[in-house]
Amino acid sequence: MNPILLAMTLFVPHEYKMLNSFNQSFYSENEYRKYIDWYNHVTDAVFYSIDYMSEEYIIKGIIGKPKKVKSKLPIIVYLRGGSEDTGKITVQTLKDKFYFWIKQGYIVIASQYRGVDGGEGKDELGGADLVDVLNLFKLVEELSYADTNSIYLIGHSRGGMMALMALREQVPVKAAALTAPITDYFSFEKQRPDLNALLNNIIPNMPENKKVAYTRRSATCWADAISVPLIIMHGDADTTCDLSQSTLLVDALSKSKKIYEFVIYPGGNHSLTNFRHDINKQIYKWFITHS
Repeated sequence: MNPILLAMTLFVPHEYKMLNSFNQSFYSENEYRKYIDWYNHVTDAVFYSIDYMSEEYIIKGIIGKPKKVKSKLPIIVYLRGGSEDTGKITVQTLKDKFYFWIKQGYIVIASQYRGVDGGEGKDELGGADLVDVLNLFKLVEELSYADTNSIYLIGHSRGGMMALMALREQVPVKAAALTAPITDYFSFEKQRPDLNALLNNIIPNMPENKKVAYTRRSATCWADAISVPLIIMHGDADTTCDLSQSTLLVDALSKSKKIYEFVIYPGGNHSLTNFRHDINKQIYKWFITHS
């Protein structure tokens, strides 16, 4: 078998001026510098930028792990939200989304998806780029310090959609967590008409292929194919991805008698900014319960 992992180098934070407007909208340059300062002084974790093969493309990704590893560690596959370079993983993601798990003794691995951050190919928002996610599960088999019998999955927003699609493909995951996931593109299109031009541009063969494309990306259409215990978390003040995206999934999972837990955060925005501590606690408990 040809190796998936091509290169692994110490992560170098992006310069603020290299971030797109989506990333910059979350923090000022001074706030971003505080993340870089944290990164420069963190002593118990190490982060790597990786290049790995997915089909014929070289894809960019990230691995974070404890600095000292004494035995094989469980793995979290983290799937980011956004599309193309919008929402790409930065040093802010490492601090806010990766670091908690590394402190608990997990390896965290993530893909930027094809065409992002210098990677080859084109992001298709759940099209061929799903292969980039599936190949992460092959990649971890090449890490000597990874316990491939203990893999968990976390997906946010678009990443929640990708996580559900990966679960449909029977990836070897013990449990999964979704925060503010997109689960039904037929209703999402109506809720976010401002994104229709983006969807038509990024998803191949749109709008002619809409029914097939949306069905492929909408777990509400095939919830019976999900066999992994899910915890789903969503804010009721989310204006980016409406709470109904999660309630529709929960209804479908309930009809198929699947194992799930649903947590609604009153006043929670799309990023669930004010609930990060509780989210980590809830997900950690869920993963331990289903370890």
